[in-house]
Amino acid sequence: MQTIPRIKRSTLVGVLVLCLWISITLALYVAHATYDTHSNYRASPKLSNFASKAEWTRSRWFQQPASRHHIALASTSGSSSDSDILLPLAWIFKKLLGKPYQSVNIYKEQSGKDYVSAMHDGGMHVDTDFIKPSQLIHDMESDTLFPHDPGAMIDILVLGTCEIDLQRHHPELLNTWDERPIEKRFTLVCIAHSRGPMEWFHILGHWAQRGALRLVTTSNHATRDLEITMGTLADSSDPNVSKSLFEYLTVETFYPMITVKRATPEVHLFKAGRHISNVAFLGDFRNQKKHYQNLFQDLLNLLEEFPVGMGYAHSTSPDTTYQRDLNTTIPPLKLHMIGDGPVELPASLRYVVDIHRDLDYPDLLQLVQSMDAVIPGVTDDAQFDSHTSSAIQIAVSCGIPLLTTHRLRAAYTYIDDDRLVITRPQAVRDADAIFALRTGSTRHIRNDFRLEELNTSLRRMMLRGWRTSAAYFYAVQTKVLKYDQDIVWRLLRDLP
Repeated sequence: MQTIPRIKRSTLVGVLVLCLWISITLALYVAHATYDTHSNYRASPKLSNFASKAEWTRSRWFQQPASRHHIALASTSGSSSDSDILLPLAWIFKKLLGKPYQSVNIYKEQSGKDYVSAMHDGGMHVDTDFIKPSQLIHDMESDTLFPHDPGAMIDILVLGTCEIDLQRHHPELLNTWDERPIEKRFTLVCIAHSRGPMEWFHILGHWAQRGALRLVTTSNHATRDLEITMGTLADSSDPNVSKSLFEYLTVETFYPMITVKRATPEVHLFKAGRHISNVAFLGDFRNQKKHYQNLFQDLLNLLEEFPVGMGYAHSTSPDTTYQRDLNTTIPPLKLHMIGDGPVELPASLRYVVDIHRDLDYPDLLQLVQSMDAVIPGVTDDAQFDSHTSSAIQIAVSCGIPLLTTHRLRAAYTYIDDDRLVITRPQAVRDADAIFALRTGSTRHIRNDFRLEELNTSLRRMMLRGWRTSAAYFYAVQTKVLKYDQDIVWRLLRDLP
């Protein structure tokens, strides 16, 4: 009788490993196919998946060349604030194009050169030879602009302050678009900073009907607000409005962020044993008077009750100016007001509060990097609903934690991360939260009704603390940049 040969143990192990490898490969293939079919890589409420989705988009369309080669970015409003959007966007366009016959031109006034300097310091180089905005319409009509690409015309026009720019140049631009051959018609990228007046939406309707419009905002909440407005207009009882095809108009979110040159090799935030000492209030003082006056009053109340904890002592002078307590080596708490406009500072706080106005952008970034935390000057409801605060972007670019609330985190979703922000309960004022983090105690915060939810939020804030790591901010900055590049990548290929 013939016996069946025994299988060696090593052979059996090899077969099992092979089966396991085949199973894993099939599972990954099915998962990728399912993701490829059902994913919606454009609708990302948070940054957790931004990088992977951007990488997926680029890998999928890697073999497809750009169909747009000549980019014009313009702002005819004369505002200096347009630089922090147009210039990072121009840098990405230049980075993704790069061929000799391709071009990226900026049409704006000569303001904003300090912003260009800050970008160059961080390794983001853009052309500083701005073209006068009055030249824009002529160049949009010309087919002799590009000697290395004969007959080519500008095929993407980005308007940096669209609510103003488009109303100013709509008739000429629309006429130029209509008169071009079909294969040479341009895409209009409209960067919206607010809802704009109703007449602006009527103008947008002409471009939406032609399928030539791409709307872009600079924050998630502004995107949501504009999408809701577009949906409402699409349902309008006015046939002239409903026929504008707003329901097919998509709104992108571009996060204008630059790489910031580090002021010192070792960021001071991460040294153990430090007390929170330098806090910045960052915003436009002209629109934040009530906010900063409340902050000053809260500081005065804390100085009156806890001068030693704040690092100050009453002076012997008649005006009761608070001065640094020389009996301690712990640095006092200093508030730095960084922004534009007048500030009404109480005389007793002149050694407690430093005011920094009208700084060049490199100096502003260097100053913010020396802070322990940033209080964003965001109190206007519009900055939670439809407008965007540049203070958020500046703090994240500099790697400094923001003192925020859950409402602010919900509006600016790319900072919705405990590692990047200090989240105070909305019932707790900014100054009280800072003093609690400085002293490690919340005894000065009143909770008359002993609400447990408030106590829980305070414990969470204290447990999180105020120190952070540069690695967290670098990760967010990298994801934001990849997401922004994905938007430009699709614009260059006419992809939705």
